[in-house]
Amino acid sequence: MAHVRHAGVNLPLFSLRSHQDWGIGDIAAIEPLATWLHASGLDRLMVLPLGTMPPGMTSPYSALSTLAIDPIYIALDRVPDFARAGGMDAMSADGQHALAAARESPVVRYDLVRQAKDDALALAFATFVREEWEQLTPRAASLAAYVARERWWLDDYALFLAIAESRGQWSWRVWPEALRARDAQALDEAR
Repeated sequence: MAHVRHAGVNLPLFSLRSHQDWGIGDIAAIEPLATWLHASGLDRLMVLPLGTMPPGMTSPYSALSTLAIDPIYIALDRVPDFARAGGMDAMSADGQHALAAARESPVVRYDLVRQAKDDALALAFATFVREEWEQLTPRAASLAAYVARERWWLDDYALFLAIAESRGQWSWRVWPEALRARDAQALDEAR
């Protein structure tokens, strides 16, 4: 039995910075890295968890979900709705300032990255709702199909985020007993 050897790189995505990023490595940075890996004879890329982190947290191991990717890793230059919304020029003054400061920082400033990307994603989503969702376009149908297909985890995740944000408590362990125990009536009231 022949052994096949593999070699690769293990890195946190946040460290894969480029001149185009928003102060943090993002998913788009994987493509040129994969090209470089292949050209170097490497065939594996391992990254640290990419799950959504609670506010103020910076460890990829503090993720709120094993399924949801943190929006800070979205490459906004690849989001067509952000471009249609006016791109960086349409961002709020605070969002633009956060973006500039995050890009200039020699270390990842999660607070600034999150502020800038939240601002940009809010613009992109408003554009998507207006131009796609409300118009019942094929892209809107694709999102609806995704939500229907992923409902098995997405509904609970959205409810968790809504409860955590409304209470300002990201650990479910400190929530009222009825919510911790997933009492049906308490969950319905929270919805």
